[in-house]
Amino acid sequence: MDELLLKTALGTLLGTRIEFPKGYNKAASGHASGDFFEKKVYSILREAMPHKVFRQYELLNDLYSKNLKTIKESDKSLLFKSPTAHFLLSRGDSASKGWSLDNLFQEKQNDTADVVIVEDSTFNIIDIKTRSLSKKGQPPNIVSSFKIAQMCGYLLDNEDFGSLNIFYVAIDWLHDGQCQVCENFEILNLFKIPPTKENLYINWAAAFQIQFHATEVEQTYNKDKRSWCLDYLNYYVSSAKARISQMESKFIEPFEKYLKLYG
Repeated sequence: MDELLLKTALGTLLGTRIEFPKGYNKAASGHASGDFFEKKVYSILREAMPHKVFRQYELLNDLYSKNLKTIKESDKSLLFKSPTAHFLLSRGDSASKGWSLDNLFQEKQNDTADVVIVEDSTFNIIDIKTRSLSKKGQPPNIVSSFKIAQMCGYLLDNEDFGSLNIFYVAIDWLHDGQCQVCENFEILNLFKIPPTKENLYINWAAAFQIQFHATEVEQTYNKDKRSWCLDYLNYYVSSAKARISQMESKFIEPFEKYLKLYG
């Protein structure tokens, strides 16, 4: 799957009007205000590709329910046929061990994917990011920089580059009193975003989160996924080392003299 195919499938999204439910706080922001468009994107894709489109928890329930004889967690990981996809999409060991047909997974806000499109052995992970054009603010948290570094490690260790794609559906909207109106949407491919501070800013003070406005980052990286992973890890490690150096000079070194004098 590529961005063009995904954008074509979501072509009806532009101009979509979603009426606020009765009693809804129209001043709400963040995840709550974006829920309506997340559900709309899922609905459109599910209708276009009914047997390939899942919410993350639905995918896990589907995989596990079709393989009930797979008991051990180590065996469950093989259902993905991709160590990287398993790392990104599975739940923790205790949750997985507790799964059963009577105790199915439910949606979690911190799931990696809002939607997953499965094509053969490829997992197309889709994260939906919404923004109210009537409000200004700093770029939102997109994903943990540490999780992306771990993902790169899995891809490199397992030569697993064909197993997944990661897309962002970026939606800008306005409300006109009773409805949210989609004013613009873009499809971003993570592996086409240049892994630089200008595009993938890491806010170390905000749980190591990568932050950006999804409709404003570049899509100019034209090397393969292996190269992207190495370039990202170079950026991530350099940024982490700079952060460590800053922490040492500001929070440690000024006070070490007291330990030498009075310790």
